[in-house]
Amino acid sequence: MEFLKNLPEQPEKLENLIEIRPGEVVSMALSQVESVPMTLFAIPAGESLRSEMYPGDTLYLCLSGDLEIRREDSTLSLTSGDALVVPAMKSHAVDTKSGAKYLEVSLWNS
Repeated sequence: MEFLKNLPEQPEKLENLIEIRPGEVVSMALSQVESVPMTLFAIPAGESLRSEMYPGDTLYLCLSGDLEIRREDSTLSLTSGDALVVPAMKSHAVDTKSGAKYLEVSLWNS
């Protein structure tokens, strides 16, 4: 595949492609296109990802568990099936209380 990687060629649930490991944040890149990074994440209970800012809009799709997206002005909660967009150049962090798997997709001009 020229643009995508680590994806099945038969139907499969995205959440089954990655496993939660205690004490470790696991990620798997799905895109080979620099301006469209797509990454699966598996985060164990109580872990978080530090605050980041991306040059493009970023979609978060919670596949299982719970996510909290902490922005400068608010904290938003997501559960399985929920989606949220964080606009370009907005600082935000990701937390989970019970563990989560999610897909993160960013889009920007290269």
